[in-house]
Formats: sequence, structure tokens, C-alpha cells
Amino acid sequence: MGLAIIIIGGLLGIWLIRVSRDEALILITMLIGVQFIQEAVAFDKSNSWTAIIILTLGLVGLLVQYASYLREIKVRSELTEPEPRASSIAYFQDLQLEE
Repeated sequence: MGLAIIIIGGLLGIWLIRVSRDEALILITMLIGVQFIQEAVAFDKSNSWTAIIILTLGLVGLLVQYASYLREIKVRSELTEPEPRASSIAYFQDLQLEE
């Protein structure tokens, strides 16, 4: 049973990475970061305040990383030149007329 869960989880992970690579990496790094913080601070796992703090840290980490990702996409789109629009003038300029 455990092997089946591992295989299904692995396949779902591969699918998630293929569908949305950057968003999946943001999610994975957020989870790992929260785990590191929890282990470093040694929170009591049975306390309800621990759950609130961990969820808050996870949400803040997710929002900060996703906002940075969106800013990066915006900068990249501003740096690239937009494709020229098709017009009849551009079409006729590309034609090579025989004389």
C-alpha cells in the first residue's frame, strides 16, 4: 500500500512540474522553508499556536515568492518587443514583384 502511495505521489509530482513548473517550485520551496523554520525554532507540535504560526509563515512565504515571480514576468514582457501586427502595408512590403 505504501509503495502505491509513493508511486501515485511521484506521478502527481511529475504532472504538476510539467503543467506549471514555476508555480510548483514556489510551492515546494515554501513547504521546505516552513519545515526548516519549524525545525530550527523547535516549535511544540501539539500546540495550536504552532499551527497558526506555521500556516502564517507558509502563506507569507507563498505570497512573497509569487509576487516576485509575477514582477519577473512583467519585467520580461516589457523587455521583449511586441510582435508587429499584420497589416496590408506589411504584407505588400514583403512581396517581391517581378519587373
